[in-house]
Amino acid sequence: MTANEIERAYIYENEILDKNDPRRYFIDFIKNASKKDLKILDVGCACGILGAAIKSQNSNCKVYGIEYNSESISVAERKNCYENIIQADLNEFIKSPPHQQIEQFYNSFDFIIFGDVLEHLYEPERVLTEFKKFLKSDGQIFISIPNIANGSIKADLFKNNFNYTSVGILDKTHIRFFTYKTFAEMLANAELKIVHYEYTKNIQGTQPYNAYKRLPFLIKMHIVSDKHSYVLQYIVRCEHSQNDNLAVINQKYIDKQTSSLLIYSYILNCFIKIIPFKNVRNRLRDIFNL
Repeated sequence: MTANEIERAYIYENEILDKNDPRRYFIDFIKNASKKDLKILDVGCACGILGAAIKSQNSNCKVYGIEYNSESISVAERKNCYENIIQADLNEFIKSPPHQQIEQFYNSFDFIIFGDVLEHLYEPERVLTEFKKFLKSDGQIFISIPNIANGSIKADLFKNNFNYTSVGILDKTHIRFFTYKTFAEMLANAELKIVHYEYTKNIQGTQPYNAYKRLPFLIKMHIVSDKHSYVLQYIVRCEHSQNDNLAVINQKYIDKQTSSLLIYSYILNCFIKIIPFKNVRNRLRDIFNL
């Protein structure tokens, strides 16, 4: 294993936040399930932070993992929360028949989780379609995915910037990028219907600088007038579906559920702007993820 692979193994080992963290939503989805003896597949389980949290909430469930990085697997295994972690490269997974170690899980899982994973893949739609085989007929897939139409990215593009970072929306290992429309279309093409939707929000994005600095006022106003500019990650629960109009249904569902975000965020931003002390303004923006 290279030094870079070891470094990447630990870069995603961060604690789950109480709010504005997709993993918190995944935990709540599972906690609220009527069935307790669940079988869960954590795809891209990294160092096992999510698996450990799920297991601590529901000791009766069985959690399995799939991970590419061997160092991450070693860390996750030491947490003693996974029944088994299978080492697999999802970019190679669809090119050849699944290993016998994976085939045994066909039609087996109540929940399959893709937490910020699909953007790292060359063909995420095909991976979703393949993994549906492991889902029970009444099972659900949980997905979180970064929003490339976050306001910070739009602001940077107006200044001809597209700067990759070690983590975040422009994580240097991201291969595919999604808006809410293209995300909804991908799910529809994989015959998955959104049944619940959440989001994390932060119009400042994940860039290590203020992307809005020296941006013309009218352009700023255009960016903040779009509710999707405030979304950092889209979070969905999906289930099997074969509706011919699924792409439109998924897009309308996300758009409708995001409607209140613009009003809330815009009013809050206006209030914060009139505060005379810069350090107070910045602190409030951090608190409210604006």
